[in-house]
Amino acid sequence: MDLLDLVEKNIFLNKLFKDGITKSVKIAKLDLAKDGRSEMNVHITQEPSIEVKKWGVWGKHYNTINLVLSGGSVVDVEVKNWDKLVFCDLMIKKEGDLFYLSQEDENSHIKLSCDGFFFKEIRVHWNDEA
Repeated sequence: MDLLDLVEKNIFLNKLFKDGITKSVKIAKLDLAKDGRSEMNVHITQEPSIEVKKWGVWGKHYNTINLVLSGGSVVDVEVKNWDKLVFCDLMIKKEGDLFYLSQEDENSHIKLSCDGFFFKEIRVHWNDEA
C-alpha cells in the first residue's frame, strides 16, 4: 500500500504525487490524543509531480515536503530509539478497518495501527538529511 491510501480528502496529494509516494520517508512527529484527533507529520524526500510556485524550485529552495495528517485514531504504537529514526521505507497494510504502519532500520523503529487520517496541510523546507 501507499501512504496516500490512508489519507482521506487527498485530491491535491494525488496530483502532487501522481505515482504515489514511493521514495524514503520519515515519521517526524506523532501527537496522540484519546479523542481521535491525533496528528502525524511525515517528511517526504520525493520530488513532487507538479510544481507549486509558492514553494519555489525543488532541489533549490526545498528538498523535503512535510505532510501534516490529522484526525486519526491511533489504536496501538510501539517506538524504539525515536531520535535515531532515519529516512527509509514506510510499510503499510490494511486489515479490516485498520491500517498498520511500520518503519524501521537497524537502530530504530516505529509501528502503529490507526483508522486513517485526513490531509491537513503541507509545509516545505530544506533538510540536510534528505
